[in-house]
Amino acid sequence: MTVKAWKGGGYSIGVGKPTMNVIINGTRHTFNLSKTFGTTCPEFRGKTIAPWLRGRGALSWPYGKPPSFTLMPLGGNLFRLR
Repeated sequence: MTVKAWKGGGYSIGVGKPTMNVIINGTRHTFNLSKTFGTTCPEFRGKTIAPWLRGRGALSWPYGKPPSFTLMPLGGNLFRLR
């Protein structure tokens, strides 16, 4: 699935559906989802996101044009972010 970066008080990856475990750079990370995840805030947030975006030259972007990435389902509640 295609996901987009988001920034607003921190960096996150918008997914539009519940996600808890994501492999980023070969390491499994667990993300706590906000109470509004299923309604108005469909993204996961964490300290790992900004360095990952920086490593891809995607820490900033033009207004309204966030970079897109791929979130690959690996089975169950596990995904890989690329």
